[in-house]
Amino acid sequence: MAFPSLVKARVVVLACGTTDSPQRLLKPGEDLPWVTHRAPILSPALMQRLGHLLVVGAGLSAADTIITALLRADPGLRVTHVFRGPSEKTKIGKMFGGSSGGPGSMYQQEEALAQLMSGKIGDSRYTPFANTELLEIQNDGTCVLQSTGQQETVIVRGVAVVAVLIGSGPKLDFLPVR
Repeated sequence: MAFPSLVKARVVVLACGTTDSPQRLLKPGEDLPWVTHRAPILSPALMQRLGHLLVVGAGLSAADTIITALLRADPGLRVTHVFRGPSEKTKIGKMFGGSSGGPGSMYQQEEALAQLMSGKIGDSRYTPFANTELLEIQNDGTCVLQSTGQQETVIVRGVAVVAVLIGSGPKLDFLPVR
């Protein structure tokens, strides 16, 4: 079957996905080899490094990353979770922070994460930093955070992997520029 070289249409839909170009914070240290803009569960090399994971973001990729790390049940694992705004205003909080679906819920782990984020339940391996942003990642695994409300600086040491999971967009460079 031969395809025509020109097709005319009133509307064209490009279904090319949105994971090609991860958004960046543009902060010092973001280009270090142990900083990723994709879920570290996709990288066996990064998963082997997990000891102290710092996750920036509160969307579904961040949730999957945190849940996967906590389910590994490594005794020395620590997860530091940094997100802007209060927990109930994040995507995780809005989708899973309401009433718990209980033991039979399809989203039991996500609901538990929403409760961890809000401080309703605790896990010694997980530390949330709501209303906070990452300012800098240093070579030695030190991360500098800043609280947006009080302008308080927090130093987090011993981070082995940083996952910046704040969204992504499609790569559309194949389209002509007008």
